[in-house]
Amino acid sequence: QIQQAAYDLIPKEQQDIFHFFLGLTLSKKAKSTRKDILFLILDNVNIGIKKFVVDPEDLIQIANLNLQAGNKAISVSSFHSAANYLEVGIGLLDEQSWVSHYD
Repeated sequence: QIQQAAYDLIPKEQQDIFHFFLGLTLSKKAKSTRKDILFLILDNVNIGIKKFVVDPEDLIQIANLNLQAGNKAISVSSFHSAANYLEVGIGLLDEQSWVSHYD
């Protein structure tokens, strides 16, 4: 309840950026355990990805992380989550990405 009350203090228009930077911070601080918290990282980063990232290489990196999360979700039979991660990852790629980063 305290956590929700603190979250409610963040203005609605700033909640996307809060989630995005929370995900980035988790990713940087938890390099050794990143795979263990991959879902948590991406659940936050994906909220604001299209608003805050414009560098195509960064988008490809995050698309790749979504692919990893999608595959991990499939491996534990969480197909709805897998579809969401894969859909977000595909949405981050432009037509040129399909040629230059096929794998």
